[in-house]
This record gives sequence, C-alpha cells and structure tokens, in this order.
Amino acid sequence: MRRVSVAALMLLAAACSPAPQERAHDYRIHVMGTVVTLTLYHARADEAARIAADVETDLHAFSHRWWSWGEGEMGQLNAGLRAGKPTPVPPGLQPPLSRALSLAQQSEGRFHPAVGELVRLWGLHRHEVEPRVPDADRIAALLPLPAPDALQPQAGIITPSQPLALDTGGFAKGLAVDQVAAALRTQGVARAIISAGGDVRIIGQHPDRPWRVAVHDPRGHGAIAWLEVDGDAAIFTSGDYERGFEHNARRYHHIIDPRTGYPASASRAVTVLHDDALLADIASTALFVAGPQEWRATAAALDVTAALLIDAGGRLHVTPAMAEHLRFTDPVPPLAVR
Repeated sequence: MRRVSVAALMLLAAACSPAPQERAHDYRIHVMGTVVTLTLYHARADEAARIAADVETDLHAFSHRWWSWGEGEMGQLNAGLRAGKPTPVPPGLQPPLSRALSLAQQSEGRFHPAVGELVRLWGLHRHEVEPRVPDADRIAALLPLPAPDALQPQAGIITPSQPLALDTGGFAKGLAVDQVAAALRTQGVARAIISAGGDVRIIGQHPDRPWRVAVHDPRGHGAIAWLEVDGDAAIFTSGDYERGFEHNARRYHHIIDPRTGYPASASRAVTVLHDDALLADIASTALFVAGPQEWRATAAALDVTAALLIDAGGRLHVTPAMAEHLRFTDPVPPLAVR
C-alpha cells in the first residue's frame, strides 16, 4: 500500500498555537509498514489520548484486513485469485476495491491493483527488498494484465481470466487516512493532522493562516517549495526514492508500470492535492507512471486539477491549480506551468 517527499510532517502549523482552549497532542503509530503521526488539537489531554488509542486500534485492524500478503480478508481473496478461481469478495472490501478498479480504468491502466504478481516477482511485497532483477521472460509471462473493468465483482465475485493478485499498496494508505479522518470527525475533532509515511491529511482550518506542507527534493535535502492550503486537504506523493534497490549501478524502485512490468522511469516524483485521500493516493501513482508526456491527460481523466510532477531530468511540471498553492524557496527550480 503512497514522496519531492511531501511532508514528513514538516507542517509549520503544528508548531503554532491554535485556538486558546486547544493544544496539540502528538502520537506516533507504527502500522502498515510505516509510521503514522497523528496530531490532535484538543482542550483535554485525556480525551485526545483516548481518541488516539481508538485510531491506533482501528489502523491495526485495517492493516490486517487489507494487507495483500497476509491472513486477513484481502490475503484470503488473493489466495483464490492466485489460483485462478472465481472468488467471493468480502462485503467490507467490495466498495473501496470497486472504486479503486474504476479509477484504474479511468487511468487507462497506469494505476492497476492487479500488479500483485509483478510486485511479488520483484520482491517488493517484502519489507526488506533483495537487490535482484527478475528474468524478462517471467515478467512477460504475467502480461498483459486484464482490464480493470474485467475484475469488477459481479454478484460479489471476481472471476479472473488468469491467475493474479491484487496489490493494495497503491490505494490502501489513502483509504485508511480517509477512514481515520471520518472517525475523528464523528468524535468531534475539528482540527487534526494525519501524516502516514509523509502523506498528509489535514482536517479543519488553521486559526491564523494557511497550513504549510513542505515539498522536498527527491535528489537532495530540504524543501524546494511549500504548499499552502486552507481547510481540509489531502497531499499525497509517489516517488522513485521510497522503496527499491540498486543493481549494476542502476536504481530500481517500487512503482511498477502495469503495462511493461518494470519500474516506471520517466518521473522522479508526483504530488497531488485533493480533498479525497484515496483518489490522491491513486492519482499520484497513475501520474507518476504516465510521466511528463501523458500526465496531464491522466490527471484530467481522474478529475485531478492540482498536481506537480518532477520528471527524470529534474524539471518541474505544475498544473495552474497547484501553482496557486506553491511557494518556492530560492532558487526557483526549472518550472513548466500549463
């Protein structure tokens, strides 16, 4: 289950005092192979701690349920699909999975949950990635993937045309963050920050100014820009530096192009700003795979207006809607706004 690394919770807002009756309470949760940092603005420390404990319980249950390679419901679904059998989809998984498949179809397969067997072949399903490149014939044997629409559950059942596995790595984090945000809202939390491995979900408005989220250089140190946002927002980044390995002086990363079976090579990072974390998560992957030649059409197909792409040469490509939120550090990097 996802970065330019937005965030790292370099939200200056967290250091500033919100409303006088509130103060920030910070919690770290190790889950889903990453660290989720939760900042709650609340007047009572005991109540904030109770809410954070509930979030931690829910996230661990979510991780068990949605991990593609575990013993939970998603792992059980994959066991049937890998055998090439018609397999029932657990009811709780079906609506988000159907939406992910619909968005995959809209992206024309640049994002595709059915990359699971390719992810396994590259060894990217493990926390520790071994530096090995799969044989080209083994990659080719898994392609082409079926169209995402062909995997939509019918009467609650997925009938695969070939053995395959669904990888939730491209959307589970966004789904989890959306669910946490909804749960916080129901408990009366009006202001909070959720940072899941650097991907950020903001709830509520800063009392004094816009929230500020750092955009980092994927090949260097420090921020190249700040994103300023008012109110609720999700900021998700996909980058080639997150997970992977080097082999024969070449870097291989975890973002597999579903069309070729190899890591996508035209982008360094993509950041998406949206009010829907699941969509932002999926779109950042799809736009990364699309690269600088196709990313604008892919963004339009996914109804994404605010996005930034850093191509393989280090040039920044920015949509006009994203440019409105960016504040660059000096010097301003090579930039194309269209």
